[in-house]
Amino acid sequence: MDKLKNRIINCKRCRLSENSKRPLPGEGAISSKIMLITLSPSKHDDERQKVLAGKDGRILDKLFKSIGINRNFFYITNLLKCVLLIKNPKEEQVLKCMPFLEEEIKIIRPSVLVPIGEYVWKYIFRKYGIKLTYKSKEEIIGNLVMVKNIKILPLRSLDLTSGNKELLAEYYKLKVLLKECKWFSVCPMKRFYEQGKLDKKWIEKYCKGDWSSCVRYRMEERGEYHPDSMLPDGTIRK
Repeated sequence: MDKLKNRIINCKRCRLSENSKRPLPGEGAISSKIMLITLSPSKHDDERQKVLAGKDGRILDKLFKSIGINRNFFYITNLLKCVLLIKNPKEEQVLKCMPFLEEEIKIIRPSVLVPIGEYVWKYIFRKYGIKLTYKSKEEIIGNLVMVKNIKILPLRSLDLTSGNKELLAEYYKLKVLLKECKWFSVCPMKRFYEQGKLDKKWIEKYCKGDWSSCVRYRMEERGEYHPDSMLPDGTIRK
């Protein structure tokens, strides 16, 4: 990671480096299973040479405080490593900077990628071959998507989250993803999986993923009856 950061800091692959003191590598917990990815450093980030040091960072810290976690639990980086003065980057700029993010992913080996903002999650979806339609856009924001061995949780931009309960609920999913469901050890889903009767995707998406959206979990918390044959999405296993 130190060698990669040194290459990022000294990068001059495109003219974006002229906007910054120097390119900004990611930071945070190298051992984290969750990687947060924003679009690019702000001018304030560049001045302090720290990821999310400005307004967006303050909003994130406020959200985390409300949720009961902090940024030290995550590795946080940017798709682009230099300040972007326009709304969206040029494709050639992304292509030149993309290898750095790919190397970060290989080193951190996160089980969950969290692209923040529409441009970033569209890029991540394209990278992993996920097709996205206009109709599905609102359906995927704040919901865990499974592809190959990676989980993707697309979240809205931080500058849109202040004071919005719905968006706070989206970011709460980050706390959910830090640990598996408390009922997993006694859940029939675990037994069915170990017996080879249940696909691993159910375990990864719900039991060890977004267990807060599991129908079984919600019914268990309310003390409501649910049959062992009920899957996490509420359908009955045949």
